[in-house]
Amino acid sequence: MNAMPAAGAARFGWVRLWVLLLLSGLAHGHPLGNNTVNRQAVLTITRAHVALRYVLDLAEIPTLLAAQSADGDGDGDGVTAATEWNAYARRRGDEIRAGILLSASGRALAPSLVATRWQRLPGAAGLDTLHLQFDLVAPLHAYTSARIDYRDQRLPDEAGWKEVVAVSGRGARLLQADVPARSPSRNLTAYPEAGLNIPNVLAAQVEVAAPPLAREPQTSVAAPAAPMPARPAAALTAAPPVAPAAAPVAGVAAFFRLGVHHIALGLDHLVFLLGLMATQNSLRRLVWVVTAFTVAHSLTLGLAAGGIVALPGLWVESAIGLTIVYVGIANLRGGLRHGAAIAFAFGLVHGLGFAGALAASLAGSQIGGSDWLLDLALFNLGVEAGQFAFVLSLLLLVAAVRNLKAEWPRQMRAMPGAVVGLLGMYWTVQPALALSGVVR
Repeated sequence: MNAMPAAGAARFGWVRLWVLLLLSGLAHGHPLGNNTVNRQAVLTITRAHVALRYVLDLAEIPTLLAAQSADGDGDGDGVTAATEWNAYARRRGDEIRAGILLSASGRALAPSLVATRWQRLPGAAGLDTLHLQFDLVAPLHAYTSARIDYRDQRLPDEAGWKEVVAVSGRGARLLQADVPARSPSRNLTAYPEAGLNIPNVLAAQVEVAAPPLAREPQTSVAAPAAPMPARPAAALTAAPPVAPAAAPVAGVAAFFRLGVHHIALGLDHLVFLLGLMATQNSLRRLVWVVTAFTVAHSLTLGLAAGGIVALPGLWVESAIGLTIVYVGIANLRGGLRHGAAIAFAFGLVHGLGFAGALAASLAGSQIGGSDWLLDLALFNLGVEAGQFAFVLSLLLLVAAVRNLKAEWPRQMRAMPGAVVGLLGMYWTVQPALALSGVVR
């Protein structure tokens, strides 16, 4: 049998690698992400009061920024003691109370902050997430029926899951509500596959009834609803003071590791990069293509995170899907002309996807301070390090699979390009379908 030409041998090695990787289940893109601040408001309406349990669930990046804000010793090392977290939680509680509008049958209520709790929990890339709970109570006058109106005015465009739940308590009966009585996210612990169709519920209207009373209730303000069992939290007033959690990763390592983690979970970016690499038959061309892609996505990552460039997430995610379709077709056709130029153009699009909600988390953030450029640079270095590790691993795998002696059917050589193209088509239409509620 004649020896296979060098270019054909290189491409055959990529084909084997395609089949090993692409048929192993790379079938969904970005999850909710580590830039989100998820929130839940639980209204419990009794005969005597309205209790509000307000919960914030901060992902890794907002938690790092919160640690920077809470760290009051001035050294900027991100090591925050329990007393500092206590003060930070109280400040957030006051901000939340000031941003809430609550009324009963048109009469404004003035909720009081009666308890504040916080807890750091393990997150991705060896980092922490932050769980905050605030209990507020507003007394009600005697009523036989009332319409309770609730509205959260805080940061309506903040990235993250937002839900409101309403239930009736002692002495009251819920007649009608425009929000559910059960949490669709299991109290911010299990988020359904929502794509871009993430709930953004910030208001509720509830009709309740209660038996008439001969006189005003004389009982003291009842305690608010108990903390969620799935997310136990330490009370700030506990004695002795709550011991601080394990020291978080220092700022440099934290954002760097987040960048590595981000690229590792960005399956659409990795599939695109794999397809782009597979169209190249020489190491020199491959270096130029990967370098062009890296420079381009680093440029738009910085511009998007700095708020200079802003495009709707729906367009960005769909455009990324189209770039994947393109490289899939290029593999079916046997190559990619002007590889470096196309990689640079597509890299500009992927950089917007890398940025995601990073703009809202870092640039101009009240808790991000003036160090957001350094945080962004470290995050980008982590992305590049993860990408470099991915490319190097692929090159080593290609070198290994070239030594396999088995000859694969010719039809299978077209399968990887087809799989990539189909994945790209799915990622192109999935954001729009998710937004319309067709898929989740």
